[in-house]
Amino acid sequence: MRNQLLRCAALTLVLTPVAGIESSLADRAIVIGVNKYKNLGSKADLKGCVNDAKSIAKALRAQGFVVEELKDSQATKQGIVKALDKAKAQCQSTEKFVFYFAGHGARKQGVGPVLLPYDYSNTSFVGTDELYDAVRSVPAASRTVLLDSCFSGAFSRDVRDPTLRSRYFPVDSGGAGAPETASGGDSTEHLTTKKEVCYFTACRKIEQAYEQDQPAGTRGLFTRYLESVLTDRVPTWKSAEQAIVGSVAMVTKDEQHPTLSPEFKDLPFLGSAPAIGTHGTTDPVVKPKMRTVWDEYLISNPDPKFLKLRLDPDNTRIPIQQDGADETKGFHLVVEVGAEDGYLVLLDRDPSGAIWLLYPEVGRRNNLEMLHVSALQRMIRPEDNPETKQRRFYFPNKRGTERINAILFRSKERALALIEAFPESGKLETLASAQSREVRIGTAPASTTGKPYYTSDVIFETVEP
Repeated sequence: MRNQLLRCAALTLVLTPVAGIESSLADRAIVIGVNKYKNLGSKADLKGCVNDAKSIAKALRAQGFVVEELKDSQATKQGIVKALDKAKAQCQSTEKFVFYFAGHGARKQGVGPVLLPYDYSNTSFVGTDELYDAVRSVPAASRTVLLDSCFSGAFSRDVRDPTLRSRYFPVDSGGAGAPETASGGDSTEHLTTKKEVCYFTACRKIEQAYEQDQPAGTRGLFTRYLESVLTDRVPTWKSAEQAIVGSVAMVTKDEQHPTLSPEFKDLPFLGSAPAIGTHGTTDPVVKPKMRTVWDEYLISNPDPKFLKLRLDPDNTRIPIQQDGADETKGFHLVVEVGAEDGYLVLLDRDPSGAIWLLYPEVGRRNNLEMLHVSALQRMIRPEDNPETKQRRFYFPNKRGTERINAILFRSKERALALIEAFPESGKLETLASAQSREVRIGTAPASTTGKPYYTSDVIFETVEP
């Protein structure tokens, strides 16, 4: 049986352009891939990072970038710092700059998320704030950081496909990652606090990023699809996000979700950054388009000012039970609506891969009063039995991972279209059936303020008691 290695490299694409400046053909990039680690032994070896670095370097060169590659022993802490210093000295204000890293990531006690260079030690690592400061100092028209790694070992199990290996390495624990809270796992606060940078990460804060053996060699899933959008030169960040997120989520059975800074969604791919203090552009008129339940299930625009979904109890591991007799081992969902009202839908992907319409419940899905939620409203699901006052709760009955996504639509029509796409049972048996189930959204007017929806999700592991 193949060892399940942890390759956690899910950082991002970071852009900080100067308005009104077009990049020249002398754009510059640093591309790094680390399969081997000098001080960590063979247990830390990865297979796909150098392949990933070569493919991204090739795609960037095809777009006119001058690329400096650092692979394995070249990618020491000193080597990475030297390359960044060189870029700072040579890059011009009319050029784009890209930093790409594929290798292990980790969460170091007392430091936070770190990238592991070839010569990783207790004193030799690249902190994410350190990297941000170095990239920000490069005097380029736009600054992009692509990191295919992850920083959390929250889930102890690997996804069901044995060909997938994780890119996370537990440098402090020496083994399994510690449990974390499930709520806020989709938060992009760590991305939006750095206003000058757009991040596109390989996975959520509490997920792991995976690599997979391919006929042409092992590749990181995030980079595999990122290479395609670089080659295709997609028009916007939203286009890139949609192409990558859906593909990666489907391969990993919905257990890895690349994440993009919300402010950049509507901007040109590898283009200009939003002005400081803005949140991108308003959404254009939505053209009539056939979408699927899978498309809607994967939409993401987390903003806790507008919507929060919390798990109670709030942890990433919940014990399974078959009869639901033990309330102390069950859980509730707490939904907190923020500054705007809207139309609420809850979707649940269970450990078997089925997608459920969790709210509105079966038999109440046509209750438009229930669908509408008010600003500052707080809900607990499931509700207690209104007649017997009996306490009700959710409980998992199968081992695996589960994801619940709350969507606050501003359009009643869009919320209803999603609800009506489900069968009367409220259940689609497989991810493939969700991918083929059409949602007829139709034409919606442009938003004059805000976004067409806000999301908040929780992801947790269901374990043996």
